[in-house]
Amino acid sequence: MKKGAGGRKWMQAKAERRDIRMAYRMILGRNPNEQEFERLLEKGLSVWELRSQILNSQEFGQAPNATVAASRMKASFGRQKPRLRDMSERRVIYLHIPKCGGTTMHGLLTQWYGKENVHSERFNRLYHAPAADLAHSLVFSGHYDFYSTQFVPGNTFRLSFLRDPMERLISLYHFHRAHSPEIVERNNLVLARWAQENDIDAYFSDERVRAHASIDNTMARHFSNIPQVPHAGLGDISDRHASIEQMYVQAKANIELFDLVGFMDLYDESVGLLADMLNKPTIDEIRSEQVLDDLMERGVGIRRIERQSPSKAILEQMEELVSYDRKVYDAAERVFRPRIEMHSAKRRSGEI
Repeated sequence: MKKGAGGRKWMQAKAERRDIRMAYRMILGRNPNEQEFERLLEKGLSVWELRSQILNSQEFGQAPNATVAASRMKASFGRQKPRLRDMSERRVIYLHIPKCGGTTMHGLLTQWYGKENVHSERFNRLYHAPAADLAHSLVFSGHYDFYSTQFVPGNTFRLSFLRDPMERLISLYHFHRAHSPEIVERNNLVLARWAQENDIDAYFSDERVRAHASIDNTMARHFSNIPQVPHAGLGDISDRHASIEQMYVQAKANIELFDLVGFMDLYDESVGLLADMLNKPTIDEIRSEQVLDDLMERGVGIRRIERQSPSKAILEQMEELVSYDRKVYDAAERVFRPRIEMHSAKRRSGEI
């Protein structure tokens, strides 16, 4: 038998209970429950297909207990040796803050550059990607923090989109609340579970929610120099416990390192400027993705919900959760809104 043939034969075999248990422990750092055993056995997946499905699951992307070895496995799973691109080739890095039009932007970047040139990591796990894997891709689009984007080699173009911080939080609540209970339990989506258990006032009063990095001044945290991952360690313990005030100061400075920060209320105009900056064709009609009303209409993993508005008292409490994000948003507006509006005016007048 040729070297490696036995391993390939095993990977192609139908996955049994022991294979499912091993894959969950190795990749997700936990044991599967009985419903997961039944669902995966019923599918009749091969061991290869089983591992691929888990590596591409939402839980793997978000779970803090997913193993480092598994993150490295995903980077190389099913891929030939990556092509090492010249360092002079420009890489586009899109720092996607949730509920800021990111799925739409990811689709546009994929359309412009081709899926084969877009790095597969959509969550905050660039920390585990091999250097050669990073050198292969031209586009990086995901829920990254600023710290991890500095691992991308060569000439980079930094991009992000923002929206009014309070609107973002309310949109995030409705998005989480609309997830089907099956999706929430299968992927252990903690914030979505809490959103389904509480109305909007109770949700934003809950100390667990208020302390979560995806809720508490998320923009300031993700644009700062502090890694937004559970295992982050930068040597000096004081660096790992920087105050939100310190992170805001860092974020404000880092905003100015971006080539473009667009805005939800100027989405088409922002994309028009981006297209010209990247020397890409202008998109006549931008089709919005992950719009909650559309997702509820299609009903795939999303259930129909009634929208809620926070009470006046809760809105006042929520200000603490967006106070530094407002400052980051204002800093980005001062730098980039005039550029976007000027470019849009020139396009309308026919100057460009």
